[in-house]
Amino acid sequence: LAVLELQLSVELSKPYREQQQPPSGSEQTYNDSQFQSLERVNSASQWSFTSSLPKTPSSPDTFSPPVQPPVLGLNLTPTRRGLYKTELCKRYLISKNKTCEYGLRCRFAHGLRELHLTARHPRYKTEVCRAFCLSGYCRYGRRCDFIHDETPEHLRVLRTENALYQEYCARHPNATDVTLVEVLREFAPYRPDLKLFLQYIESVG
Repeated sequence: LAVLELQLSVELSKPYREQQQPPSGSEQTYNDSQFQSLERVNSASQWSFTSSLPKTPSSPDTFSPPVQPPVLGLNLTPTRRGLYKTELCKRYLISKNKTCEYGLRCRFAHGLRELHLTARHPRYKTEVCRAFCLSGYCRYGRRCDFIHDETPEHLRVLRTENALYQEYCARHPNATDVTLVEVLREFAPYRPDLKLFLQYIESVG
């Protein structure tokens, strides 16, 4: 639990440089070409996620999230329905009383229990972002699908979250508005670490 609180504190202390402008043609092509290269990687490569997912109760695993969701700056607003409750509300997190002036109308998640997961590329965070590597800046900020300056532990958590979400959607192809809690409940019976994290989320409300 201390790890989760520390990660959230670190995220809150970072500058918020994300922009929601559509990518320029050249930048979009740049990123598309990166993913096209990734798609050519053999499925048995070191980034194969499915081998680490819980298929049966006896499958051995050692990874231990908590899942680290993105935290939004005060000046950002999710404009698409697909982003609803997919990022934590900064106002809520920094409030001593865990409140937000928008209340039930807020489009951000008030705590991990409300957090929705969002679809990402299957190879999310497995390739270095060329723009960030060259200039130290990327217009997508922490929404970028490529690696910026995340620590190895943070990358592991992000990849695990995405892998679990991908597997959940494969099992439930008609599922919509999938929450973190739903995914944890799906895999907690096979993962003691996820079970503990789920218990924590449900206990804090």
